[in-house]
Amino acid sequence: MRTNHEKGSYPFSPFSVVMAAALALAAPWAVAAQEPPPPSAAPPPAIAALEPKRLDFNVSLFEAYDLTTVSVADTGLPIDPRLQQDTSFSGATASLAYSQKSRDNSFGASVGTDLRYYSIVPSVLPMDYFGGANVSALLTRRLRFRASGGASYSPYYSFGMFLVPHDATEIATPRPEQSIAKIDTYTANAGSGLSLMLTRRSSIDGGYSFDYVSTSNAAYGFRSHAASGGYRYRTTRYSELRLGYGYRRSISGLDGSQPLFAAHDIDAGFGYRRPLSFSRHTVVGFNVGSTIFAQGPARSLYITGDA
Repeated sequence: MRTNHEKGSYPFSPFSVVMAAALALAAPWAVAAQEPPPPSAAPPPAIAALEPKRLDFNVSLFEAYDLTTVSVADTGLPIDPRLQQDTSFSGATASLAYSQKSRDNSFGASVGTDLRYYSIVPSVLPMDYFGGANVSALLTRRLRFRASGGASYSPYYSFGMFLVPHDATEIATPRPEQSIAKIDTYTANAGSGLSLMLTRRSSIDGGYSFDYVSTSNAAYGFRSHAASGGYRYRTTRYSELRLGYGYRRSISGLDGSQPLFAAHDIDAGFGYRRPLSFSRHTVVGFNVGSTIFAQGPARSLYITGDA
């Protein structure tokens, strides 16, 4: 009887008492959580979206063997032993590049220098300096504008530097090759272009560029104007067909000693770029095209390409 009386004297079990105490402690916190913040509380500060920015320091090395034998003995330029026989040469390039990109716009600038070493004359180490900037902006949903400009200095003149066209967003740099003459050379270039998306697969491009070279020998200075236009159609995810035409008119020899010459760039080719299956960060690609040079009655056809 006593045992039954003691059990009956507890209206709640110990577990019920513990639960009730826990609810009593949590009730004020639950009410406080449901109450709105006081009107005087300031909203948290908004975090502005930052545009990606990069500052890259690049160093590259190369080794080459030049099979071109060039003689400039009849031009009045200083004769350089590097131009008299085939030889190997090495080079190193260092540059500092800044870039800033958003979804629709981009800006980039770079400065750099390169050093050349010729095995036939190891005592001479020519060094070039270059710099430039480019910009790209989306004007409308389908129309994009791009432009670039740059300048460089080299103690050697490169004979082939004006034969290769460059894109409007490319910062042109001195060409470290063996076919050179020992004269100070200053270059400046600028370009602009427009790209219009017609459909998801097709687009048209147009551009203009200007190049100017000043040397200590006026016979080797020149200026060039170029205009181009083209149509691109993406056949697959990784390939495209291109059909375009560009015209360049150049005055070689700012002293009037050299005739005008024209270049017709026929960009009828095929381009391909895709990442490799074993490494998505490794991309393989190639492009092909052609160029026709005209100087007076002479015509020369060149097949161009890169991979």
